Amino acid sequence: MEFFISQNAKNVYYADVHIINGKGCFFTGSGKSECGRLASSNPEKSIYDSVGLTRIGQELFAYYDPIMIPAMNKKFPDTNSLIKIENFIFCFTDQSTESIFKDNKKEILECGSNEFVQISKFNICLTADPLGLIKGKLGDDEYYDLIDENKRGFRFIETIDGVINAKYIGLPWMDSIEEKAKLLQQTIV
Repeated sequence: MEFFISQNAKNVYYADVHIINGKGCFFTGSGKSECGRLASSNPEKSIYDSVGLTRIGQELFAYYDPIMIPAMNKKFPDTNSLIKIENFIFCFTDQSTESIFKDNKKEILECGSNEFVQISKFNICLTADPLGLIKGKLGDDEYYDLIDENKRGFRFIETIDGVINAKYIGLPWMDSIEEKAKLLQQTIV
């Protein structure tokens, strides 16, 4: 089967997108998929592990982008499936939650875009070609531009810079995934 490389491959991230209470949420961190799925008000529109981001004015939109697209798929991405992103959510591990909260009540932590980028670095900077499948389809400079961790991080910062009405939050690890999803549902309003 023939494939082509997505035109937006440089802005595809190892993240999830879920719609919670009608709002698009970009998830990174530990337990992102299960928590997002449980909290989602529209799970059939969820995107897992390969999220393309695109700007339209001061708004940010997400869509599923596998980077390598079957040649028979002439209409990619499907612009009818764009999800407006209003929340950026980082899911803390159990160890980092313990370190942050100690004996205090676990609650949502609001942060800025810079803090979100720092704690989400793994998801943002993970190479877009972990198996080396794209390498032969691009020139050396273009390929390096795609996989370089620093360039991926700076591109993400440029992409989210100036997005209006965006919230950046840290979600603590909870005793159960249901408890974590409920906390998120109560926060995203």
